[in-house]
Amino acid sequence: AGTADDAGLIASWFAHPRYVHVVRKDKAAQALDWYRAVHRRAGPLQGHTYDLQEIRWFDSILSQQDSRWRDHFRRFGLRPLTLEHDDVLDEPATAARQVLEFIGLSSPASALPEVPSPAEAGPSSRSESGEDRVLTRYREHRDRLLPVVGARRPRP
Repeated sequence: AGTADDAGLIASWFAHPRYVHVVRKDKAAQALDWYRAVHRRAGPLQGHTYDLQEIRWFDSILSQQDSRWRDHFRRFGLRPLTLEHDDVLDEPATAARQVLEFIGLSSPASALPEVPSPAEAGPSSRSESGEDRVLTRYREHRDRLLPVVGARRPRP
């Protein structure tokens, strides 16, 4: 995450910085989302063969990053507002109110637009594309895959 220089630099720009730490407990789903984002740059994923070892690499990196952020906050005595990714998706207006309150602002409820929760918005592209099956398969094989943590992503 950061060094004393990073914390000092931020504090020099902002008088009383506040930190919001959004975490995602389901690292497997987050790793799959990162994998999809990287591979979608090359085109649609229809018919794509998923590389479970590469997904495991993303999983390892994400876990390492979360750990480093927690260490950074602890080391510098920072107390972030921690929000869970799925809670933000499920209740975005609640999350917005929490952030506003945390940074010392208030907003009337009417100022925050109503945003439908994922359940109200309809079926996700993940379930429609069969990626739930990929996630299930990854979870089944996760412990047998190497937790590749390093600078280089595995290549086929």
